[in-house]
Amino acid sequence: MKKAASFLLAVLIAAGTVPMAGNTSAEIDMNDLPTPISSDAKAVKSFKESKPGLAVTCEKPDSGYMNWEGAFAEVGLEWEPVKNALYYNVYKKVGDYDYKLVEATFDTNYSENIFEFTSYRVTAVTFTYDDEMVETDFSNTVHASVSTLSSDETAVKAFKKSKPGLKGGLLEGSNRVELYWKPVKNALYYNIYVKKNGEKEYSLDV
Repeated sequence: MKKAASFLLAVLIAAGTVPMAGNTSAEIDMNDLPTPISSDAKAVKSFKESKPGLAVTCEKPDSGYMNWEGAFAEVGLEWEPVKNALYYNVYKKVGDYDYKLVEATFDTNYSENIFEFTSYRVTAVTFTYDDEMVETDFSNTVHASVSTLSSDETAVKAFKKSKPGLKGGLLEGSNRVELYWKPVKNALYYNIYVKKNGEKEYSLDV
């Protein structure tokens, strides 16, 4: 049965039925493939209900994490293996958008950089003796955020009050200005506003 499973997997990968976003067939030991589940309704129902247990294992927002899109955080996910699973689908939701498939992997972990509040779910996928693909129900939902700051009103108000203490001035013998300030807890980055002679309002220096 292992040879049949190996052949089926190779066919599925070649046909694009198994989306290979992160792994390739060359990385898979065909001898380690799961045995297909029975085609009877009881076995299919049992597999569908054996959804993975998902957890966030790494969430590292940092003031140094910046690129052209802005501040970002590294998030890592891990989930419990599901018996007879062939591979796992990782779904994510950003903002008000629906969940979308972002990765299909033979591993039980996934990581990426995020730029805003993001939600994740995972499913396990296998096949029956009749070559029918079966996907479990969604795992529990986990969330990850770029910020470490709580969304409650008290935390937001406290952060707004913790403004940086700015110091600096014109560098001697030049027309350059040097500014420095104390770091603010939970800050991801800092905006610098400038008001030139003749201007009434400060504007963001970009």
